[in-house]
Amino acid sequence: MDKLNEVLKQQHWAIRSHCDILMKFCVNGVDTKGGEIEQFWEDKTKFALHLNNFKKILIPHLALEDAELYPLLIKAKDKKIREASDKYSDEMELISKRTLSFFETYTHLKIDHFLHNELFKLDLNTVITIIRKRIDLEEIELYPLYILSKKS
Repeated sequence: MDKLNEVLKQQHWAIRSHCDILMKFCVNGVDTKGGEIEQFWEDKTKFALHLNNFKKILIPHLALEDAELYPLLIKAKDKKIREASDKYSDEMELISKRTLSFFETYTHLKIDHFLHNELFKLDLNTVITIIRKRIDLEEIELYPLYILSKKS
């Protein structure tokens, strides 16, 4: 398997893992009632850690695709691959802007503000949904085009 393809898929696995954990927070929240105080602080810490790691994995992944994947696809000999690459690249630019905007909007908030901020949960849910769909699309359609372009 191609090294770039392998790295991108490994990053997808890590991104999906954080998406799953963060989505549980969106659905269930952190126990702020009736639970033991130690569990409450542990849950808050875990959430903050996963949110931070999600950002630390996602941002470099987007940069790697921009720096290495799309330039290779845009230079492909096959016109259909180049056209598809343009489409995916344009879509990814919008997704990247939306994701970066999310992190910029909420970076200044402290963890306690996340726990009671329904808009944050809605925005996080939206970003996760977009990222999950994009990962599936890349692995099903875009990465095979990349492998095909390497052969031609």
